[in-house]
Amino acid sequence: TGKVKGGILRKNADGYYIEECVVLRVQRDKLGGPNALYDGTAPNKRPKWTNSAGAPHQYAPVWVRVAANGWAVEDIRYSATKGFRAGRLVITGDIPRKQKEFVFLDPAPNTAHIAVSEELIRQLQSEHQITQWQENAFPTDKPTSGSRSRPGMLRSDKHLEMEGDPVFYLIEGNTLVFLGRAQMFRLPYDHSPLDMVPGALRSHLQDGQEVFDLAEAMFGYAPEKGVNGERKSSRAGRVYFGDARFAEARSRLWWSDEPVTPKILGSPKPTAFQHYLVQNRQRGHDPDQKDRLAHYGTPTPTETIVRGHKLYWHKQSVVRNRAEIEEKSNVSWESDTQHTQIRPVSDGVTFKFRVHFENLLAYEVGALLWALTLPCGANEQYRHKIGMGKALGLGSVAISAVLHLTERSVSASSADHSAQPEKKGRYEQLFAGQDWHRAERQTSEEEDKEFLKAFAGFAVGQPDMKVFMTDSRIRLLLTMLRWPGPSADDTQTMSLEALKVRPVLPMPDHIGDRLLSPGGQGRSGGPANARTTGRFQSERRTPEATPSPPRGQQELASERRKPLDAPTRKVIEPGVQGRQLEANLKARFVEKQGAEQQPEPIPATKTPVAEPARVIAEPQSIQEVEKGMLVRATVTEVRFDAIRFEIGAARLPGTMLESRVIPKAKDVEELSERFPIGAAFELWVLNVNKKGNVQLAMQKP
Repeated sequence: TGKVKGGILRKNADGYYIEECVVLRVQRDKLGGPNALYDGTAPNKRPKWTNSAGAPHQYAPVWVRVAANGWAVEDIRYSATKGFRAGRLVITGDIPRKQKEFVFLDPAPNTAHIAVSEELIRQLQSEHQITQWQENAFPTDKPTSGSRSRPGMLRSDKHLEMEGDPVFYLIEGNTLVFLGRAQMFRLPYDHSPLDMVPGALRSHLQDGQEVFDLAEAMFGYAPEKGVNGERKSSRAGRVYFGDARFAEARSRLWWSDEPVTPKILGSPKPTAFQHYLVQNRQRGHDPDQKDRLAHYGTPTPTETIVRGHKLYWHKQSVVRNRAEIEEKSNVSWESDTQHTQIRPVSDGVTFKFRVHFENLLAYEVGALLWALTLPCGANEQYRHKIGMGKALGLGSVAISAVLHLTERSVSASSADHSAQPEKKGRYEQLFAGQDWHRAERQTSEEEDKEFLKAFAGFAVGQPDMKVFMTDSRIRLLLTMLRWPGPSADDTQTMSLEALKVRPVLPMPDHIGDRLLSPGGQGRSGGPANARTTGRFQSERRTPEATPSPPRGQQELASERRKPLDAPTRKVIEPGVQGRQLEANLKARFVEKQGAEQQPEPIPATKTPVAEPARVIAEPQSIQEVEKGMLVRATVTEVRFDAIRFEIGAARLPGTMLESRVIPKAKDVEELSERFPIGAAFELWVLNVNKKGNVQLAMQKP
């Protein structure tokens, strides 16, 4: 194990580097005691950055006489003194019974430079490394205005070049491991949360070429330089969201007359890895034993990956019970930095907004329509989550949408124009009336269904929403978004005592006594390979106690994040904006936990015949397993020649030979990426061997 040292972090044209310096300890009583060093009161004390002449403060230039032991300060002055060595005072946190602070002596001439990578700097300034104390201790205006872009971060490049920042750092062998503001800084895990995402999903490079997925194709992106490869290009978005404006209130606008102080809402913490990473017994990570849990130091993707998107349950009960979200203890606003005050909107309030889109393909319109309205069956209701307080049950909204298309020309409008050649587009009758001719029309329910079917064809290879709904990730997503949500008893926030044993969160379909049963199709429309322009006239409202969908539309819900954005990713190669994107598709459909399959993209000139929805069998014993069954199987082990599974709730043993993987994997590394431990797949039964092991395949026998 290496030793923590001190130095001055600087930056020049070649990048970041550290100049090592001698670090001394100085007794606080030589500095006038804690009150002379800090402003504020506990727990929000912060070092002083300015002080009266001849008094200590953060980074103050000092001159010291070094004690005989070589590490302690015998005397300290605030002006140059003969026989004293120059340095700067470094004040760290004010913890109980603390006796000493630090003095960094000026680096010796020609001190060797220790190179610091951009990645270490990124980690140092990540939200998981910057503590609340650092945000208080290093504000943007200290020591001078504009020193930092954000509280807690390093000073700007100009300041680092001229003066530098004192830091502590750790070297093991010849490798710089990490650096921090204090001697006992947080060491990062071997992997960041981003590292635990399968590489194919986080990289925008494929075979050395830039690629982009459906969300990036629709919403655009900017140049980016990062650990996943440099993105030099940019693309304009083709979807534009307008402001949501108040329309009406069923009873009252505000939930309460006075501001509400909700319980503390924290950000995700890396130490809560039991929530965010797959825990698999077969790989030695027993979810029931906290000392064996996979964490951010566990090899990835061979042993664990991220579980998926983070979502919160809907809680209809908070509408009638303010006590469920409100802080019970009194808050001292003078020193408290964790709490806030809000005024939630009352239930039953309606807002209206528009979503304009330009030059979208049919499946892109379908994707947007599905993400907004979640048309997933007449017997189920779903809700989006927006705004703050989602963990407490706030932010549940219903969205209904009406699709309007702009018919700029006959060729760019709907498919039925081939039978109506006399119908003109917008530009052909622009001056036909007193005002500009808008050429807008509302789509029919059948047209909307066609758009949704086009999206399903893009996503799962079959233009059938029923098949789309059988995908395991979509099923789990809708389980989370179902309104009014599970019983409050099943979704209580864990207490600090409960968190000490690191309980692993169950899968969404294991909560409560209701399982998702995908229903019929909703609304969707447009030709398969024409680009469409138009808008959604949308209505968003906070859910009522017993909402009922308006006629002809489905009310819905979803997290604002696109359901197929990350864990389910399709990559589209860059191309000229006017070209048909279908010709450029490299489909990579990712199952539940990031495993990949590669269905062939459907040619735009064909309309495949929809197949009936597949039925998943649930055998409870080997005797119930039959050839031709479709089963849900979870990956437990990946070998060079086969993949092992557990089938269904009964966890029956199953095996799929490497030769039956479609498309064929080039090596075991690719197999591990496509079949991560803990990922679930729908596979066909070939037979049961003499040892009672179920032989599986990706194609129906």
